[in-house]
Amino acid sequence: MAAKFTLPAAALVLASTSRTRQKMLQNAGLNFTAVAPNVDEIALRGSAKASAMPPLEIAVFLADMKARKVAQNNAISLNSRTRTTYVLGSDQLLVCDDEILAKPQTLEAAASQLALLSG
Repeated sequence: MAAKFTLPAAALVLASTSRTRQKMLQNAGLNFTAVAPNVDEIALRGSAKASAMPPLEIAVFLADMKARKVAQNNAISLNSRTRTTYVLGSDQLLVCDDEILAKPQTLEAAASQLALLSG
C-alpha cells in the first residue's frame, strides 16, 4: 500500500483542469482543488519559442505562468484562508527532432504526428 501524504495546515490548488493530472494527485492521496489557469498557451508557447527558449524551459515557463495566473486570479479567496495555500502548475511538451508538436486537432494531424514519431 502506497503511503499517503498530507500537507499540514495547507491547501493545494492544481492550476489545471486536466483529468490525468487530477487523477495523479488523487492516486497520491492528496486533497486539492482544480482551477482552470485561463492562459493563452499557444501565444505563450509561441513567444517563448520565438525567443529561442529550449523546450524544457518552455514547459517550465508555461507551468509557472499557469500557477501564477491561478494565484493572481484567486488571491482574495486564497489569502482569506487561515492556512498556507500551494498552487501547482504543470505542463508538458512533445518534441521530435527539436520541433515542438502541438496537440493534433484533426485525425489527419494525429496520423501525421504518429508517422513522424515512428521514424
